[in-house]
Amino acid sequence: MKPICMVRKSDGAVVARAARPEQVLEQDGNCYFHPHTVNRDLLEISDRMHDCPHKGRRYWVDLKDGKLYTHDVAWVYPDPKPEYRDIAGWFGFYPEHRSYRKTECA
Repeated sequence: MKPICMVRKSDGAVVARAARPEQVLEQDGNCYFHPHTVNRDLLEISDRMHDCPHKGRRYWVDLKDGKLYTHDVAWVYPDPKPEYRDIAGWFGFYPEHRSYRKTECA
Protein backbone atom coordinates (compact mmCIF):
# COMPACT_ATOMS: atom_id res chain seq x y z
CA MET A 1 0.00 0.00 0.00
CA LYS A 2 1.24 3.46 -0.86
CA PRO A 3 1.00 6.04 1.92
CA ILE A 4 -2.28 7.97 2.11
CA CYS A 5 -2.06 11.72 2.59
CA MET A 6 -4.23 14.72 3.18
CA VAL A 7 -2.62 17.54 1.21
CA ARG A 8 -3.35 21.25 1.54
CA LYS A 9 -4.67 22.47 -1.81
CA SER A 10 -3.11 25.93 -1.64
CA ASP A 11 0.50 24.71 -1.71
CA GLY A 12 0.62 20.91 -1.55
CA ALA A 13 1.80 20.80 2.08
CA VAL A 14 1.15 17.42 3.70
CA VAL A 15 -1.41 17.80 6.49
CA ALA A 16 -1.46 14.09 7.41
CA ARG A 17 0.49 11.09 6.12
CA ALA A 18 -0.37 7.48 6.93
CA ALA A 19 2.54 5.28 5.83
CA ARG A 20 0.93 2.04 7.05
CA PRO A 21 -2.66 0.80 6.71
CA GLU A 22 -3.21 0.68 10.48
CA GLN A 23 -2.54 4.44 10.69
CA VAL A 24 -5.71 5.41 8.82
CA LEU A 25 -9.30 4.28 9.38
CA GLU A 26 -12.28 4.74 7.10
CA GLN A 27 -15.48 5.25 9.09
CA ASP A 28 -18.86 6.71 8.13
CA GLY A 29 -17.41 8.01 4.86
CA ASN A 30 -14.63 9.94 6.60
CA CYS A 31 -10.92 9.28 7.13
CA TYR A 32 -9.36 9.12 10.58
CA PHE A 33 -5.60 9.52 10.88
CA HIS A 34 -3.58 8.36 13.87
CA PRO A 35 -2.39 11.39 15.91
CA HIS A 36 1.27 10.65 15.13
CA THR A 37 0.60 10.99 11.39
CA VAL A 38 -0.71 14.57 11.39
CA ASN A 39 1.39 17.66 10.87
CA ARG A 40 0.79 19.62 14.08
CA ASP A 41 2.54 22.63 12.55
CA LEU A 42 -0.46 22.91 10.21
CA LEU A 43 -3.31 21.70 12.45
CA GLU A 44 -4.53 23.20 15.69
CA ILE A 45 -7.24 21.74 17.94
CA SER A 46 -9.67 24.51 18.84
CA ASP A 47 -11.81 24.93 21.93
CA ARG A 48 -14.93 24.78 19.74
CA MET A 49 -16.84 21.59 20.33
CA HIS A 50 -19.87 19.72 19.10
CA ASP A 51 -21.80 17.02 20.92
CA CYS A 52 -22.48 14.28 18.40
CA PRO A 53 -25.39 12.09 19.54
CA HIS A 54 -23.71 8.98 18.10
CA LYS A 55 -20.01 9.35 18.91
CA GLY A 56 -19.82 11.91 21.73
CA ARG A 57 -18.05 15.25 22.13
CA ARG A 58 -15.67 16.33 19.41
CA TYR A 59 -13.39 19.31 19.08
CA TRP A 60 -12.96 21.10 15.78
CA VAL A 61 -9.50 21.37 14.24
CA ASP A 62 -8.29 24.40 12.28
CA LEU A 63 -5.85 24.41 9.35
CA LYS A 64 -3.07 26.99 9.48
CA ASP A 65 -1.71 28.61 6.33
CA GLY A 66 0.81 31.22 7.38
CA LYS A 67 -1.09 33.66 9.56
CA LEU A 68 -4.46 32.53 8.17
CA TYR A 69 -6.69 29.85 9.66
CA THR A 70 -9.41 27.81 8.02
CA HIS A 71 -11.77 26.75 10.78
CA ASP A 72 -13.38 23.34 11.25
CA VAL A 73 -11.48 21.37 8.60
CA ALA A 74 -11.10 18.30 10.81
CA TRP A 75 -12.11 17.05 14.27
CA VAL A 76 -10.97 14.96 17.21
CA TYR A 77 -12.98 12.85 19.68
CA PRO A 78 -10.80 12.76 22.82
CA ASP A 79 -13.21 10.48 24.70
CA PRO A 80 -15.83 9.04 22.34
CA LYS A 81 -18.66 6.74 23.32
CA PRO A 82 -17.57 3.11 23.97
CA GLU A 83 -18.52 1.78 20.53
CA TYR A 84 -16.20 4.36 18.92
CA ARG A 85 -13.11 3.96 21.15
CA ASP A 86 -11.07 2.99 18.08
CA ILE A 87 -11.03 6.66 16.96
CA ALA A 88 -10.24 8.23 20.35
CA GLY A 89 -7.65 10.95 19.73
CA TRP A 90 -7.53 10.31 15.97
CA PHE A 91 -7.99 13.22 13.56
CA GLY A 92 -11.08 12.95 11.39
CA PHE A 93 -11.10 14.41 7.89
CA TYR A 94 -13.77 14.76 5.25
CA PRO A 95 -12.98 12.77 2.08
CA GLU A 96 -12.89 16.06 0.14
CA HIS A 97 -12.66 19.62 1.41
CA ARG A 98 -12.09 23.03 -0.15
CA SER A 99 -8.78 23.29 1.76
CA TYR A 100 -7.34 19.77 1.33
CA ARG A 101 -7.66 16.57 -0.63
CA LYS A 102 -6.98 12.91 0.03
CA THR A 103 -4.35 11.35 -2.21
CA GLU A 104 -1.68 8.68 -2.42
CA CYS A 105 1.72 10.14 -1.66
CA ALA A 106 5.32 9.16 -2.12
